[in-house]
Amino acid sequence: MRDLSRVLVARDPAGPAPRLEAASLQAGAITAERTAAMADAEANSALYELNQLRGAPFAARIRVIRPDMRLPDLPSGAALAASAAANNFELKSLRAQFEQQGLRVDLARKSRIPIVGVGPYYDRARSDIRETNYGVRLSTTLPVWNRQAGDVAAQQGRQAQANATLINAERRIERDVFDQAAQYEAKRKALGQWSGSTPQGFADAAADADRNYRLGAIPLQVYMQMQQSYIEATNAVLDTRREALEALLQLRALNGGTALAR
Repeated sequence: MRDLSRVLVARDPAGPAPRLEAASLQAGAITAERTAAMADAEANSALYELNQLRGAPFAARIRVIRPDMRLPDLPSGAALAASAAANNFELKSLRAQFEQQGLRVDLARKSRIPIVGVGPYYDRARSDIRETNYGVRLSTTLPVWNRQAGDVAAQQGRQAQANATLINAERRIERDVFDQAAQYEAKRKALGQWSGSTPQGFADAAADADRNYRLGAIPLQVYMQMQQSYIEATNAVLDTRREALEALLQLRALNGGTALAR
């Protein structure tokens, strides 16, 4: 856009139209440069986060190997939900906590049962006479019933709370699975409707508009509209693919990292 504005000025234009077109092009260049600066800042932010996770200096440069960008077919929503219910890390942790709380309830109940002990004893005393006694001792505990009943009730309350937390997590994760699966399929369907050469076609059209505008064959409005359409179409394709990949990764995380392809 800056090059084109200089071309217009160099043509020794007559009237205000070329001068105004040059100003419009320069304004468009400022907007594009701001967008590029924001993208560069976001890239640096991602780089700093990755380096911190790796324990490397913030400014260290890295080369990311391009991951698998394919969008595979997924199983049915019911199959995904069942797999997540079995493999999700949060649910596994909550189930373990629920089982531990059940053991605490059992221990509290058993503490109410008296403990009976039987064993021999030997007793030897000296006074005016020497006396030695042998026998069998029977011992037992007398639990404080009210206190033990309170302990059992408290542990049962914690168990009920753990069960409610587990049920709530199961419902939330099942809902998240269906939601992310629907998001993924919607984005995948949209990408399937677009030709793989769509971004390149708009790029070629934008380049053609640039050439024709330099020759004076098309007005500024057509040129700007073509450039904007190219940018918007490219962003739409890339954003849709990114959203589909994010949904796929969310499903994998909900499934405990297990692959989801059929």
